[in-house]
This record gives sequence, C-alpha cells and structure tokens, in this order.
Amino acid sequence: MSLGPDLGPGNLLTPRPGPTPGGRVLGVVMLLVTLTVCGLGVAKAAASAGYVGTRGTIEVEECWKSSGGRNHSDTRWCRGTFHAGDGGADSGARAVDAQVKSRDAQPEDSVEVSRSGSEYVEVGHGHSWGFMVMAFFGLLLAAPAFAVAVSGIRPRSGGHGAEAIRAALSGTWAARVVKWTALTSVAGMAVFGYLAWLF
Repeated sequence: MSLGPDLGPGNLLTPRPGPTPGGRVLGVVMLLVTLTVCGLGVAKAAASAGYVGTRGTIEVEECWKSSGGRNHSDTRWCRGTFHAGDGGADSGARAVDAQVKSRDAQPEDSVEVSRSGSEYVEVGHGHSWGFMVMAFFGLLLAAPAFAVAVSGIRPRSGGHGAEAIRAALSGTWAARVVKWTALTSVAGMAVFGYLAWLF
C-alpha cells in the first residue's frame, strides 16, 4: 500500500523542516552581514576610483607581506608618508606611517591613493573593478540569506533545509527576487572580474 509522497519511510525519518522565528532571525542576520560586505565593496570601489576620500600620494619607504593564514592568500602592504594633493581643504597635509595594500609598489615609488579616515586605498581602475567583484559576491550571498529570512526555514545538513526553502518559495515573488539577484550577481562578478584581470 502506498503511503503517498509525504508519508514514505524516508520522509517519516526526516520530516520536512518548517518555518520558525529563529529561522527568520537567522536569515535577517545573514542578510545584514552579506549586504554589509556588498556595501563595503561599493565604498572601497568608489574610494579607489577617487570619487570619495582625500586624494594624494604615498611615498613608499618599505613593503612586506603579512600571512593570510591557512585558507587565505598573503597580503602585501607598503608603508610611507602620505601627501594630500586633491586641491581641497586638506591639500598639502602630510601623514607619516601611512599604510596601503599594494601588489606592485616598491620602496621609493609614489603610489596614488585615496584616504578615508585612517584608511588608504590605492587608486586605479583595476582596483575599483576588484572591489566591485567583492560587492557582487556579497550580493550573491544575500540571495540565499533573503530566502532564509522570508521562509523562516533554517538551513540543515543533508540539504533538507534547502529543499524545504525551495518548496516554500516556489512560484512566489520571493523566489523571483532570489533568482534574479543570484543571476545579476554572477553576471556582475564575471564582468568586473574580467575588467580587473584586463587592467
């Protein structure tokens, strides 16, 4: 005798998870974190394009690499004296011990940067495109976070949570938002990743 699609032995052992207040809270927290990553990427892209912050140069005195740990690549830093030169109120100002991430700068080089507070970002289109990849990556992560927040279903090991989320959102406006957010993010990462590689 058939037990039906939802009452088979496998489903009796692993019932489909349902929405919970904790699931919605988790989804909202995940969404805020991923959108923060997205916003940070946009802000850094704007700074490296010279649209925000104080423009100037760093006269490089030394460079070194800091270990990124087991699962991350090393980061190359350069230190020197910052000279503001954007023609604004801070033009002519100096700051010693200014540090900036740079893959190519060498001691005695003059690196064009943008300063926002105490942070320095190297100026250049290639750097801007790289930060835009970061922004779209954050947006890509926001798609599943949004799905969790709307459905209220917590992800679980074994894929049961993902299946329940898909079933809960199937045919709804939220499913379309998740789909197009993911597609837009992948397209953006591909385009800006190519531009970053090109420049």
